[in-house]
Amino acid sequence: MQSSQTQGKQLLDLKEAYDKGVISEKEYERTKEDILDQD
Repeated sequence: MQSSQTQGKQLLDLKEAYDKGVISEKEYERTKEDILDQD
């Protein structure tokens, strides 16, 4: 189980990667769901 702080940091890092064009929208959405389901 991850702390919400760690989960929040993962989501912020993911959003930054998406905003910079490093990952596609599809990858962003899939990975976001994976992060949110990690509890």
